[in-house]
Amino acid sequence: MASTEKKAVATTGKNATDKSPQLALFELLDSSESDYSNTIELYDALPKYVWANTELNLLENSVITRQLKSRGAVYTIKIKPAVVERQNEKGETISVMLYPGSREEIVEEALRKIAVNGNSFESPDDKEVGVFFTISQLRKELAKTKHTYSAQEVHEALDVMSSSLLECSTGSGKGRNSYRGNLLPKLAITTREDYLADGSARCYATFHPLVTLGVKTQAFRMYDYSISMGLRSDLARYIFKRLSHYWIQASLENPYQPKLVSFLEQSPRGLSVRMKDNLRAMRTALKSLAEQKVILFDWTEFMIKDEKDKRVLKDVQFDLYPHDNFIKHMMKANKKSSDIKAKTGITDAREAVRGQKQIPRSVQTVEQGGEDEFVADDGSDHVFE
Repeated sequence: MASTEKKAVATTGKNATDKSPQLALFELLDSSESDYSNTIELYDALPKYVWANTELNLLENSVITRQLKSRGAVYTIKIKPAVVERQNEKGETISVMLYPGSREEIVEEALRKIAVNGNSFESPDDKEVGVFFTISQLRKELAKTKHTYSAQEVHEALDVMSSSLLECSTGSGKGRNSYRGNLLPKLAITTREDYLADGSARCYATFHPLVTLGVKTQAFRMYDYSISMGLRSDLARYIFKRLSHYWIQASLENPYQPKLVSFLEQSPRGLSVRMKDNLRAMRTALKSLAEQKVILFDWTEFMIKDEKDKRVLKDVQFDLYPHDNFIKHMMKANKKSSDIKAKTGITDAREAVRGQKQIPRSVQTVEQGGEDEFVADDGSDHVFE
């Protein structure tokens, strides 16, 4: 790292104690919240990772386009891979294209955990939300959840996240809204020698613009990070974060009701050609969630057959019932959300009286143009209709 970059890291690090009220609310510093982190509205629902075939030949078409329907709006997601350098078997340096995959997903989740543990910051120039860390600290956080990566693997994951591009847009023409950026738009890496020479010279990274938006509009929600990181199934982890963010009234009387085709179609896994493969993947993921006491094992499945040929399975609707442990976690998260709203209301009112700001609208308003209140998920799966 150049000396000017080292100074920038050190300077930013020394100013880290000055945090906005929104950023302070994003952090989870109480000892009772040590197993928790935060999900981000919209951003964590996006199918932004590629769980299979993450490496491409440089001559292949590199842009992946996906769609997501959330809260009545249709979003187009474009993912462009990073070009990274690797050593081949001959020791030669070659360039390959890599999409952000399962490894990058895990590393990003660990970075966010480090951020909520008191290491978050806002960049001085454009107020992007970011995190201070060291490579050793990041590897230890990953190892705590039994995700062991070498220093080289962690460096490459950070490289992929800082170079790959994620664009999320909705609408068209003059009414088109778009958020575009790297998963880690700014990344500064220090060596161990740098850190030992100057304790304030840590690594730092800023998160995607949608994460910054979610933090500043309080469109985030506490979830059990330890369970999420303990799930070895990518699909199970994705489902768990969706349940944690949207199933806020989880109860036996209020089952979560996703449909197989739309859920998988809009997830990073995508939809397989054969329906039996889709059903097997969903059942395997749900079994993992039941083993972690997120849902009950006795979920129900309603087979939707082709009207013209009843032998053909068109879709499956699931009724998922929460485990008592998950209900307790959701009650804790609901209490946390209520506390944040109360603190936000007091802060906004004081600043509005002083003429410093207007009371902010939610991320749904920014994205969809007009819906002020958070739409609670009643289990009918509004996110994946």
